[in-house]
Amino acid sequence: MSVRRKIGKYEVLEKIAQGGMGIVYKARDPRLGRIVAIKTLHARSGDGPAVHAQFVGEARSAGALAHKNIITIYEMDGDAEQSYIVMEFLEGEDLHSLIARRTLLPLEQKLRILTETCEGMAYAHGMGLIHRDIKPGNIFITQSGQVKILDFGLARPPAQDATWSDAPTGTLCYMSPEQVRGEAADHRSDIFSFGVVAYELLVCQHPFRSESEYGSAFKITQVEPRPLESIEPSIPIELSSIVFCALEKESLKRYQQAKEVLEELKSVKSLLYERKRALRDEARQLVAELERVVRENGGLIADLSSRAASLKTFAPELFESSLPPESGQLSAWTRELQPDYFRLLHMRDRARSELEGAVVLAEKRKKTAYLLREAEDLRNTGQLSSARAIVEWILREDPAHAPATALHREISAQRPRD
Repeated sequence: MSVRRKIGKYEVLEKIAQGGMGIVYKARDPRLGRIVAIKTLHARSGDGPAVHAQFVGEARSAGALAHKNIITIYEMDGDAEQSYIVMEFLEGEDLHSLIARRTLLPLEQKLRILTETCEGMAYAHGMGLIHRDIKPGNIFITQSGQVKILDFGLARPPAQDATWSDAPTGTLCYMSPEQVRGEAADHRSDIFSFGVVAYELLVCQHPFRSESEYGSAFKITQVEPRPLESIEPSIPIELSSIVFCALEKESLKRYQQAKEVLEELKSVKSLLYERKRALRDEARQLVAELERVVRENGGLIADLSSRAASLKTFAPELFESSLPPESGQLSAWTRELQPDYFRLLHMRDRARSELEGAVVLAEKRKKTAYLLREAEDLRNTGQLSSARAIVEWILREDPAHAPATALHREISAQRPRD
């Protein structure tokens, strides 16, 4: 079957996707020369007029939304046989694809995706529109990194309004307990679905997925998911608390407004920034202290001199007043992500471990040097047995200690061991 060449005035370029409700095309507006996306709805036998009426009503509501984090709808047209919506054309990928690839994203980027999604959701709720199908497949990340919520207000056909058993494949896992039970859904259902998306994005695990729809429904209504920090200990407890408040089974215990979630996420962003700054300062101080230990014990711990340099190589941006010249083209947002929060945690812990090891080794070698001097003094005063005992202790601790080996040889030559 060939691709349609025209939909209304629009020139069809290619088919982008196809689902149960219709087909999405990439097309061109011949008057403006603008590339658009066109979502068509083909009425099925028996429910054509009802589905068409729903499609028109929801399209009008969604078309009234004007927000940077919601896909823009340009127009709606058609008839009872075939309706279509014209939207902005987006390039990038949806969150479902990103999570499926288990893409390693900095925590700040995940937090930004969640914040922008919540901004769009809060705006729509303020306009009286509920999404009803918040899920990774309906959250799009453009090539510039901007979040766009798709299908706002278009997600629930009338035939699927009363029971979860007829829900589209893959949507059940993101439904709220009240949706699963077939109860009326309000904006708090969107908040629950957002919590599921947040959980999955943060740890690449779904909190309620099961091998069957009934298993998923049971988990959504009865089972508490694993704590996020038990899967990824580096996730701030404040962020984990936000997700679990959104995932409360009872809607009255959940956040009551999306704007509440948004304010909490912004607070975590500020908190994370402060923690990153503190970690960065602590890492710098630890490495500086490591370098001081190396300087003060240069002759004794020359083998440690490479450790501070290694740490600086691991995260050079910590020790530069600015990024290297070649990074000047990076966006401010990209610079903000360098270094990442988790990477800073690792850097801090690694620097702390290296410093502790260096201090222990330095103290040990100071003690060894002191004992070696004691042994030499005893040897020089003729107390060979005591000198030998000290040198043998040093060699038990460090068999490769060259000065102690040489002194032991000298003592043995002066007086054979009994």
